[in-house]
Amino acid sequence: MKYLFFILIFSFTGLYAQNVGINTPVPLSALDVDGDLALRVTSLVCINGDNHDVDISTIKKSMYKISGPVAAFAVTGLSGGVDGRIITLMNDSGFDLIVKNQDAGSLSVNQIITGTLSEIVVPAQSLISFVYDPLLTRWRVTSVSSSSPGDGAWQISGNAGTTSAHFIGTTDAQPLRFRVDDTHAGAISLNASVSLGLHALENNTSGTLNSAFGEYSLFSNTTGVGNTAVGYLSLANNTSGTDNIGVGTQTLFNNTTGFNNTAIGSSALYQNTVGHNNIALGYSALASNTTGHSNIAAGYNALYDNTTGINNIATGVSALENNTTGYSNVANGSFSLYSNTIGNSNVGVGNESLYTNTSGVENIAIGIKSLYSNTTGRNNVSIGLRALFSNTTGRENMAYGSDALANNITGSHNHAIGHWTLQNNTTGSKNIANGLAAMANNTIGNSNIATGYIALFSNQTGKL
Repeated sequence: MKYLFFILIFSFTGLYAQNVGINTPVPLSALDVDGDLALRVTSLVCINGDNHDVDISTIKKSMYKISGPVAAFAVTGLSGGVDGRIITLMNDSGFDLIVKNQDAGSLSVNQIITGTLSEIVVPAQSLISFVYDPLLTRWRVTSVSSSSPGDGAWQISGNAGTTSAHFIGTTDAQPLRFRVDDTHAGAISLNASVSLGLHALENNTSGTLNSAFGEYSLFSNTTGVGNTAVGYLSLANNTSGTDNIGVGTQTLFNNTTGFNNTAIGSSALYQNTVGHNNIALGYSALASNTTGHSNIAAGYNALYDNTTGINNIATGVSALENNTTGYSNVANGSFSLYSNTIGNSNVGVGNESLYTNTSGVENIAIGIKSLYSNTTGRNNVSIGLRALFSNTTGRENMAYGSDALANNITGSHNHAIGHWTLQNNTTGSKNIANGLAAMANNTIGNSNIATGYIALFSNQTGKL
């Protein structure tokens, strides 16, 4: 009778009470448990490959421990789904469990919605939980204890089981963005712009076709198009400049609206703001250029001080280094036209050719230290080692051969052809010497003509 009494009381309570409480006198939900909850575990044997309509209805539990497979395996569906049923699969197989999304291998009522539009990989010793949705008549994944590629969460310790269907990215028309310490660190955009590095291309608004790699590269760019910046602070201040290339730390750093510039080497074209069509190759090449355009500098400090000069070409270490506003100069060789500031239309080919020239114009020097000392002399032509070496202000001289007119200082309108010709001439003018050492010792003599080997060799002050 005692047992019957308790059965009757329990039945009565089940019929009329809204909530049931265990270890609580005031249950606040349909089932309110004040204590722990134990769900019994049973084994679930699977096979290699696909497991369709896995039977979890014959033995109904909430926790299933998987065993059996000796390689990666998959589950495409689970039987026994009823409204709100919750189960957990424990992958104790030692191999990856692949849970397939709405796979046709299982009956539609047994299929699984992974929530990722693709499969989920559950590594060994991990758990995956499901709840049955009666409206969709599908199992739905609620959680994965440790995920691998396929469920949308990539692991910091590496991922296994990836396929061509797996990716890191977006599925809408939004950029893929990167952050470090919650700071912008790059993006891949649909406007063909790519950036990687802290603050790289951070302020871009409508600019397209830009590539920025390095901290603060193209930082200020807003509407600029077709720029490439590689290196710390490269093109950092560019706003609307287009088609610029900066490779190296602080290349084209101050460029704002300048266009079609190429700078390769740390600090190359550093000060350029609106200058355009410049090419700078080498550390600090064209570093001071601001508005100068159409210049080419290749070499350490080449055209370093150029600010507004245009159409200059400097090739070699420190070539045209001090040029500021001079234009249309060509310097080929280390330190060639080194001191030139405002001189224009000069050509120096050879190390230290036209080295001292400052404002001289329309000089041509070909050879090491050719026209080395020229400062303001103009319209001189020297070809050969040290030809017209000492010339400072002399003008319209022509020297062909090593040391030809080497000591000329202010003499003008001299023509020297041959090694050592008019070598010691200093102020003599209007002399013509053709032949080895012809007029070699002439110093101040004027208007002489000497043709042949050592012709007028000893003449010093004589004149025609």
